[in-house]
Amino acid sequence: MTGFLIRFISRAFPLYLLLSGLIIYISSQINAGAILRHTTIYWLIHYKNYIVNYIINDEYFTFYISLYGIVTFYLLYWGAKNFKYLNLPYAMGLYNQARQFEGHQKRTRVHFDKFIKKKKYEKNKFSLFFKNWIAVEPKTYNDKKEAIAQYLGWDGDIKVYRHKKRGIELFFYKLPINYKPSILDVRANAVVLGKSMNGLYTIPFTELTHTIVVGESGSGKSNFLHYLLDSFFRNSALMKKIDLIDLKGTELYGYKDYKNVHFTDNIEGVRDVLLSLKEEMLNRFDEMKRENQQLYNGGYHFIVIDEIGTIGTYPDKKQRDEIFNLMIEIAQKGRAAKILLFIFAQKIDSTNIPSNVLANLQTRILMKTDSDFNINNTIGKKEDLENITLLNPDSFPRGRAIIKNGFTSEKVLVQFPLIELKKEYREMMAK
Repeated sequence: MTGFLIRFISRAFPLYLLLSGLIIYISSQINAGAILRHTTIYWLIHYKNYIVNYIINDEYFTFYISLYGIVTFYLLYWGAKNFKYLNLPYAMGLYNQARQFEGHQKRTRVHFDKFIKKKKYEKNKFSLFFKNWIAVEPKTYNDKKEAIAQYLGWDGDIKVYRHKKRGIELFFYKLPINYKPSILDVRANAVVLGKSMNGLYTIPFTELTHTIVVGESGSGKSNFLHYLLDSFFRNSALMKKIDLIDLKGTELYGYKDYKNVHFTDNIEGVRDVLLSLKEEMLNRFDEMKRENQQLYNGGYHFIVIDEIGTIGTYPDKKQRDEIFNLMIEIAQKGRAAKILLFIFAQKIDSTNIPSNVLANLQTRILMKTDSDFNINNTIGKKEDLENITLLNPDSFPRGRAIIKNGFTSEKVLVQFPLIELKKEYREMMAK
């Protein structure tokens, strides 16, 4: 409460001072003839007479009182509306210290951060601005984001940015949950990956890298798989072929009749697909050498593998190792030839996917999981996640994910939509 009163008074005092000056100016213009009979020094000495004769007893006194009433009402409304924001630096201990010398003694004065303004953007998005005439440290706000959210009763996420020289911006936002995709979300030559704090998050085809998606059962991983394929099919002119590998045989079976799609649901077929891909990759490299190309000039060839763990736990070790060795070679060299892997997994420990394969999957997408191993091998240390989201990955709603972009290295929090591929749509895309 003390912090609020200090900030409220600091806001009110200059406004009242400015208003008083304005009233004195108005009254001096109205009564200019009588006032000019005496010098300015005279009125400074006899200011009480001036106030009584030309303000209180003036016919416009009611108007002057109304101005003070309007300013007072504005201040009370502003103070009530921004009470928590004004008091937040005091409640959170957000301050800087300045050392001063008074006589022969060195003293330290505390200067709390000052709330400047709130800026609204759209529903569930707004910013708070604070400043301190000494300095403002973003790390202090980052470390206290969870406490700030709790103090303000905010159940979304917060991003911290520097603002001008000695200011800070706290950007508050909430991602939509369970939204449905729109035809307006479609982007040519790009893969749409849901909505982030800045709107639709997309990756151009030219920036795609080998990708792994990790999430426990019920996280929305399969839904995202269909959403990803939808982006591929809507950009079919850029692609030569898509290989779909699903040893369970249930999730991707519906796409088997799509144009330029090859479906595989047995382990022997996986080996054959990867051998064929290796041969195609080498042929593309030969063509690139002849044409002096750094990046293959033809269509993309995507390989989508659902539940890599079904391969990693296959009992025939020789066949399993051969498959993973082929995957390693494709992952190491395939991007330049526009041959890209998209792998989906519940776990990414050594029993499900070899570390040599994982090391070459640059783009990593983390969905709901309670596994520290999954977190550490996709996004980083669990403590570092606080810079991305206040929500722990084990509490993510369905479709929530963190994307580590393999091309730009940025880490983005996104929400995938719910997508329903109806029979009519499948038939249309299969043509």
